[in-house]
Amino acid sequence: MTHSSADLVQRAAALCGAQQMEEALEVITRAVKASPNDPRALFGLAQIRFETWRTAAENFAEARRYAPGNPDLIRNHALALAAEGEDGSAIELLEDVLDTNPGWIDGHKTLATLRITSGKQDRFDQSYIYAVETDPDNLALRLAWFHHYAVANDWTKARRIIADAQSALGLNKSLDLAALFIASESGEGNPDFSPYAHLGDPGTDICHVRHLLRSGQWDTAETVASRHIHLTTARIFWPYLSLCWRLLDDDRADWLDGAPLYTGTFDLDFSAKELSDILPLAIRFVISWQV
Repeated sequence: MTHSSADLVQRAAALCGAQQMEEALEVITRAVKASPNDPRALFGLAQIRFETWRTAAENFAEARRYAPGNPDLIRNHALALAAEGEDGSAIELLEDVLDTNPGWIDGHKTLATLRITSGKQDRFDQSYIYAVETDPDNLALRLAWFHHYAVANDWTKARRIIADAQSALGLNKSLDLAALFIASESGEGNPDFSPYAHLGDPGTDICHVRHLLRSGQWDTAETVASRHIHLTTARIFWPYLSLCWRLLDDDRADWLDGAPLYTGTFDLDFSAKELSDILPLAIRFVISWQV
């Protein structure tokens, strides 16, 4: 039975979803042979090669010939270049695209991450600076820029970015929440979460729970975290509930964490050479995870 390229692409995607990656690679390779100019098939081949730790930069470059403006292709091409040790080429690729499309948020995030992992921390956010100068009313761009400094716990610069945004854009709930986040996580303020308690926003509630735990309000922290137990956001609140229950000497801590705890340590006994061989893969994983 003959299958079309589109059918094979869908089959490969299903196999990836089932984590049958080698089978997916075989199917997507057939799709490219059936339709060598199909950008979806070419993108699929490049992506599966990348996700199975194979070289993929050339495959992404080939796919981009037929879909040059696809932002996901550009971003993943840059990641593949970096994974293969071509950090400079990866950074240059993203810089070129951002010069003409300064509003591309994923591009800025990827470029900043690659600059950090390649040792260029001193100017990792340069593209954000230029983009905000070009489009000062772009709230999403300013928040993405803020996020990088918030993750790094650089509260001085994070606070400056939000203050500049508030000055430029005026009253804005997203900026108010960002300022609340800084006050809470930095420990340098007295955050008031009461105006946002009704929102049920997981990000705000996590921030609230962390603040309550730091200030010794364990019962209230448990109450806020428990709101999410039956929601799709539950998984990010379970660790905090575990901590609440242990601090409160609640029997549910044993039910959740085990008695004794569901933990263990294992010596993998890697040699120095094996650890050295693993390092490039570890760096590749960190790059993919950060982005």
